[in-house]
Amino acid sequence: MLPPSGGLVIGPCPHCGEMIVVFCGSALALEKDIIIDGTQEERHEHLMSVLGPLLRAKVAHLVEQFSSDLEMLLEGPPERAGSPEDSQDKEHRAPSPVSKGSVITEAEFRDFVRYDLPRLDDRDYFRLTFG
Repeated sequence: MLPPSGGLVIGPCPHCGEMIVVFCGSALALEKDIIIDGTQEERHEHLMSVLGPLLRAKVAHLVEQFSSDLEMLLEGPPERAGSPEDSQDKEHRAPSPVSKGSVITEAEFRDFVRYDLPRLDDRDYFRLTFG
């Protein structure tokens, strides 16, 4: 059983019996002697040394993705909607249907951020999109 997102589980590996920590979908090897017989400070230092590289990689990926999404959000849609009267005359992009259970792709997410998100307050666009 996997821990909840962001949770840590420390225990023996069900296959080999060595100590592991499960975090963010990864199982990482631990030094059994330190985890069982070490001081609290030694355990802390060991866990930080094992989890540090994984955390750095996950945070770097998160920051990279956030920066990319934020850049697209700040750029806004290619053609900005004018006044509400103008938006009635403009042709709106219809959303592509997403079947139940399908995964949203990066491109679909970027399109949402770029085109749909800035228009959610547009009454006509909302009606066109959501009926």
